[in-house]
Amino acid sequence: AARGEGHAGVLAAFREWLAAAPPDVGGLTRQALRLTFTEPQRLDGGALAWERGGFDGAGNGGLMRVAAAWLLGHRGAALAREAAVLTALTHADPRCVFASVFFTAFLEALEGKAMRRVCG
Repeated sequence: AARGEGHAGVLAAFREWLAAAPPDVGGLTRQALRLTFTEPQRLDGGALAWERGGFDGAGNGGLMRVAAAWLLGHRGAALAREAAVLTALTHADPRCVFASVFFTAFLEALEGKAMRRVCG
């Protein structure tokens, strides 16, 4: 199936993954993807799921996948933005978003430290 590009394409891939019935999907991820399933252009499933959960759902699904943004070469402010957006697709609680931004900044810092060791 054609997924498209950008964040809508990422969300389409998540929906395809969910449709394949993976064995372990977090409740917040499942809810966020299902809430916008009939309107695939919508990117606010994470916010809707967070609202429906009484603004108290801080799962870890967003954090588990944001290293991909770093692996794809995003750095600096672009990395922080990608981490925030990719997380918020399913986990819009600010605790989740901030944790993902922090984690990718940590990866970037480790990369810089490793490069300084190699290049001296």
